[in-house]
Amino acid sequence: MERILSCTILPEWEGLTVDAVLRRRFRLSSRQIGTAKFRENGIMIDGVRSRTSRIVRAGEVLRIAIPGDEEKHTLLPLEGTPDIRFECEDFVVVNKPGGMATHPSHGHYADTLANLLTGYYAGKGEAFVFRPVGRLDLETSGLLCIAKNAAAAEWFARDRERKVLKRQYLALCHGHFEEKRGIIDQPIRNVPGTLMVREVHGEGLPARTEFEVLAEYRFRREGQPKAEKSVSLVQLTLDTGRTHQIRVHMAWLGHTLLGDRIYGSQDLPDFGMKRAALHAWRLSGIKPFTTEEFEIRCELPEDMRGICGGRALPPFPEPGFVQ
Repeated sequence: MERILSCTILPEWEGLTVDAVLRRRFRLSSRQIGTAKFRENGIMIDGVRSRTSRIVRAGEVLRIAIPGDEEKHTLLPLEGTPDIRFECEDFVVVNKPGGMATHPSHGHYADTLANLLTGYYAGKGEAFVFRPVGRLDLETSGLLCIAKNAAAAEWFARDRERKVLKRQYLALCHGHFEEKRGIIDQPIRNVPGTLMVREVHGEGLPARTEFEVLAEYRFRREGQPKAEKSVSLVQLTLDTGRTHQIRVHMAWLGHTLLGDRIYGSQDLPDFGMKRAALHAWRLSGIKPFTTEEFEIRCELPEDMRGICGGRALPPFPEPGFVQ
């Protein structure tokens, strides 16, 4: 389906061209405007077809019809109901379970979030092309934004570059942090001879992670006070998006994630975690073609929640002992 955008010309826009208003108001690209202007009734003012060079006047209603998808999905549909946390005409935000791949890859051809959404929208009789805005690693749970049309995908791509679209993570890490907040600015590269394993290395690509310790939990076994172990709940924000960036940077800092079988140590307790304890809990940005801000929060999954005193969202309990 085509996407219809319209607006009333404001007094401060008077004297601008149609092209200039479409760029300023909806942040449309040259390609999107060019495609629309060659279609019948693609760009109209007060119901009359218009050139992009026309000068606008205050009070006029400008309308543009952006063509719908020409792409066709070829993904196998997966039965089930995704955990949708927000949906509108231009995008959907889903809570991805830990252990589910974002899109098909080696070993995961039909059991991914892309397959699940394909099946879900097919069941509703709606056309769907999977356009994730970024991705989440297989083990990571939490919020993922998927654009529902090409124009929205372009909008979010630009906002990611401008760092307007933001995602924050919560991780459970081993140990006590002497510094409660900071920035890790260390390059990351692929470990030679491996496909997915990464490491901090001077020859790597720039990678920057901000962290803040929200709470610390000290676990001890009854009758064994010297066997105390600390687990820290850390909020993280990425300035770059390298594969396994949080896991690699936390390991480099000496605080590996609970349950991390790649970068962690087998000598450390996992406290029941069967995956790396990482959750994308907050997503914020601006809705496509508007100035309306949005923020979506997602509670911790049960496997992480049990370690955090049962709390699902910040604020979390004060640091203390957990028997």
